[in-house]
Amino acid sequence: MKILPKIILSLLAISAVSAVITVQLSGRAVRRVLSEQTVAGASAHMRDAADASAQAVASGREEAILPFLQRLQFQTGAAYAQALDDSGRILANTNVAMTGKFPKDAFISGAMAADGIVHEYSGEGRSRTVRIAVPVYSGTPMGADDELLVATGLAARERTGTIEAVISLDAVAGVERGLRGSHIYIALTSALVVFLGSLVFFRGGIYQIRRLSEGTDRIKRGDYAVELPVAARDELGELTANFNRMAQILSGTTVSKEYLHSLLENMLDPLFIADTEGRITRVNKAAAALMENGGHRCSICITDLLEPGESGTALSLEVLRREGRVQILDMWFSPGGGKRVPVIAAAAYTAPYAGVKGSISVSLKDLSESIAQKARIKEIQENYRLVVESAPGAIFIQMDGRFEYLNPAALTLFGARGEADLRGKSVRSMFPPDSHDSLRDILESGPGRADRAHNIEAECLRMDGTRFDALISAVRYGVAGKNGALVFMMDMTDRKRTEMELRNMQRIESIGVLAGGIAHDFNNMLTGVTANLSLLQERGPGGADTKEVIRETLGAVSSAQNLTQQLLTFAKGGKPVKRPLDIGRLAADSAGFSVRGSRCKCRVDLAPDLKWVSADEGQMKQVINNIVMNAVQAMPDGGEITVRADNHSVPATGEPGTLPPGEYVRITISDKGIGISASHIAKIFEPCFTTKTRGHGLGLAMVYSIVKNHGGHITAASEPGRGSTFVVHLPATAEPSAAPGVLPFPAISPPAGARILVMDDDEIVRKAAGRLLSALGYGYICVKEGGEALRRYSEAEAAGKPFFAVITDLTVPGGMGGTELAAELRKKHPGAKVVVSSGYSEDPVMSDYRLNGFDAVLSKPYKFEELRAVLAELSGSVREEKRG
Repeated sequence: MKILPKIILSLLAISAVSAVITVQLSGRAVRRVLSEQTVAGASAHMRDAADASAQAVASGREEAILPFLQRLQFQTGAAYAQALDDSGRILANTNVAMTGKFPKDAFISGAMAADGIVHEYSGEGRSRTVRIAVPVYSGTPMGADDELLVATGLAARERTGTIEAVISLDAVAGVERGLRGSHIYIALTSALVVFLGSLVFFRGGIYQIRRLSEGTDRIKRGDYAVELPVAARDELGELTANFNRMAQILSGTTVSKEYLHSLLENMLDPLFIADTEGRITRVNKAAAALMENGGHRCSICITDLLEPGESGTALSLEVLRREGRVQILDMWFSPGGGKRVPVIAAAAYTAPYAGVKGSISVSLKDLSESIAQKARIKEIQENYRLVVESAPGAIFIQMDGRFEYLNPAALTLFGARGEADLRGKSVRSMFPPDSHDSLRDILESGPGRADRAHNIEAECLRMDGTRFDALISAVRYGVAGKNGALVFMMDMTDRKRTEMELRNMQRIESIGVLAGGIAHDFNNMLTGVTANLSLLQERGPGGADTKEVIRETLGAVSSAQNLTQQLLTFAKGGKPVKRPLDIGRLAADSAGFSVRGSRCKCRVDLAPDLKWVSADEGQMKQVINNIVMNAVQAMPDGGEITVRADNHSVPATGEPGTLPPGEYVRITISDKGIGISASHIAKIFEPCFTTKTRGHGLGLAMVYSIVKNHGGHITAASEPGRGSTFVVHLPATAEPSAAPGVLPFPAISPPAGARILVMDDDEIVRKAAGRLLSALGYGYICVKEGGEALRRYSEAEAAGKPFFAVITDLTVPGGMGGTELAAELRKKHPGAKVVVSSGYSEDPVMSDYRLNGFDAVLSKPYKFEELRAVLAELSGSVREEKRG
């Protein structure tokens, strides 16, 4: 073979081998570059996510962290992303099942111990991945390669967690595989180019690869604005084009230095950057606004602008450079022109790093508004001093048991001629020894507490030794290592004298009037409470405990109503407003309530087929409560009270002197107390008879009156030392027996569009009635006076939208009451259904309501089921009229 072919073949072989080697080398270089840039880009995204989610990671709230992790996964194509706290627990993971776990591997442990970003490659080929971990710090975001951020000295922050992600390197592997597949084409191209000049080919290829290498170096330094010329449409040209596209993507997805500069430029607090000698090199907008010439004086020293404040400490650049820690000083900022601004200056020194020169950063906090606030506080303190000095009540301060301050009223109260008479004197000396224990909060020193002591009435001493009564309260506190109290006093001498005179002026004749007013207002208030509680009970909120609390509260409210009814019943002999009543349940509830808080217990025995009675519920509670309370008082050391209820039939012959023939419910209440003597047993039902030193003798007399008004009978038997037994007979009602909680009237659905007109002068009652009516399915209109109710009723009739019924209060001060309203409605609208509702259960209108023009009665306070029963009764009567 001739030499030329050999040369050509040799050149062709050399060209092909060189081309393959070149592709392999460039492929590895590109793989390395692309891997590094992929890691750099992903790290940048993770650093942004760490800065953006720092507050959410610090709080540990998964729902707040997860959006940042999902956005990070989308940006980097990560297999997963997760955030961990400093203990290694996963706070949030794009794979939700991993949340709350503690991964245990060397990479996580190393990442949590490292101060910066760490990564770890694993796998080969298509399964090659890299794990990246970025620490999460609290405070201002910082990029380690940013000159201005390094200069600010904001690197000292607290680490609150770690963000980790696994990034696939499939794209890098794809480029590498593409280069391997194209080396044949490069080899053939090289062989053909040998004829045109192998030297030119070699030089051109090496030059193109060199430019790729230089481009990768620029990207490594953070310069992403790289665009290499594409010399030819070959593999190197394609690789160069791909490189350009990669640089463009990195440029768009990496936080730029300009962006971070913009963040600092727009900080609200002024920021100055100076060289190590203190000469200002840069200021942000807030700092420029403070400067006399808009921030262009960047050749002056920062120390020339800052003067020592109240502390007298000046900013020392030498100390700052030597110690390298942040200095926080109160200073005056003097930009010139006579302007001085009080500031807090935070100065930090940043040593040279990664080719960046050392610098000093100073940020300022304007205190002008804070100083104005202090002046305002001082003004307020002065106003408080004037208030205390001019207060009519006595005020003094004691420290460590001695008078520290007394206002003029306190000096007058103690009979002192001036503050010198008492200041420094022991507080104990102005109080009798027998009151020292009750006034410990006032007389003794101890750790301060913010709660106010209960008001205490005690005797005090004046300077001349005379005594006077005072109402005293105190707040203990500590200041400057001393403990004391702020004490308020009010002279009670005249008040006690007045109270005694008022008590002497009271007469038993006023009880009825007073009780009537109390009953009306108090029952109106109780109506709102009872109505709302019964509505809650009807709706059944909560569990068994909640229902029990509601039931007991209703019992307590009913007992509160009885306090007014007791005096009314005895003083005015009010007629009972009778309704079908489950007397057994009432007896059990009332007896249980009466023994609460005592040392006695109550045993209840009710017949399973116990009948109902027709009775006034409130008055029956008074009967049970009075008898049981007498039993509790008869057993001061505790014991058992037995309450039994059964059915009792009186034959046609009757029981001489006691009960006529018929069916009765018999209630027996027994105790094992001290008993009643034979000489007293016959008088126990007489008014004002009592054997108690503090009794008024009305309780059993009231019980007797109530039972008789119900057509019943009560007897008592007792043996001294063996206890007492009270037996009450009440006529059984014609209503069939019903289980507890069953309404005496069926729950009839309201007619379609039915509306109720409510007339009551009390807003509480109107709101409560409206709420119950709404729950029952009725529309309603509430008015506060009879005249307005009459007008609204007539307007509704004229419009063809009549009211289903009217619920009216009995008495309205200064306006038309229920009786007059019912009469006018009967005259103008004969078909009107009117319900009288009042707390005056003793009023004859309430007991004989039909004779006074009413269709039904509703005693205050009423419950949900009571209102429903009344409306059901009216619905039944309306339907019967329509059928007739």
